[in-house]
Amino acid sequence: MTLPVLTMTGIDAKTDPKWIRAMLRKLVLKNGYSGLEFAILRSPKVDQSPRYPKRDVIKRLMSEAHSGDFAYHLCGRYARMVHSQEWAELCDIIDFRDVGRVQVNSAEADEKAILNLWRFSVHIGTPVVMQWRGNEFPAVSGIHLLQDRSGGQGIAETTWSTPDAICVKAKTFIGYAGGLGPDNVQQALKSIRTASRGRRFWIDCESSLRTDDWFDQSKAEQMAHAVYEAMPDMFQEARDQ
Repeated sequence: MTLPVLTMTGIDAKTDPKWIRAMLRKLVLKNGYSGLEFAILRSPKVDQSPRYPKRDVIKRLMSEAHSGDFAYHLCGRYARMVHSQEWAELCDIIDFRDVGRVQVNSAEADEKAILNLWRFSVHIGTPVVMQWRGNEFPAVSGIHLLQDRSGGQGIAETTWSTPDAICVKAKTFIGYAGGLGPDNVQQALKSIRTASRGRRFWIDCESSLRTDDWFDQSKAEQMAHAVYEAMPDMFQEARDQ
């Protein structure tokens, strides 16, 4: 698969699908694919926060782009269902064919959890991302690893995880999250590129892109522009940035 450079998490009922399509066309990688991924938070608590859009909203959000441009991030009960292997029931609730990747937001990160997520990925036929809170990325195959020590709380990270020696040689997909936003991402990317040891990576942001708990398109555009300015070697010439 083509890995995005930037995942913007938490699109919701106020996000314009046509804006999503336009953004995908602005941040384009050298290989012609978009460098963006838009993540939708999934939780049974759809009535408790705009962060968790309802099914009709999700369908509308996806109406102007391809499934590979989106990810589902499973939270709370849905994440626990993955680890308890309640996959048949979960697949009755969520159609994972709608997206290019699925992230499971959980503190579970031992070898058993890694194997379980790999099996879940095979079951749904979609790449799965695990939140990683260790000091080094291990070499794994079949799943992706995202450093997110704060568990989605948006707490600024001071030390970025590195791939271990075997991971450097393996085809392990790694990503970074932790308080990243338009104001600090350019400086953070300098440290992340060093920490990654030459591995291709993506970054994820959520909390910094919200205003009054709603996804803020203006902040998202600022984030995309800042990433382009920090890593122009990754992208085609900017389009209306």
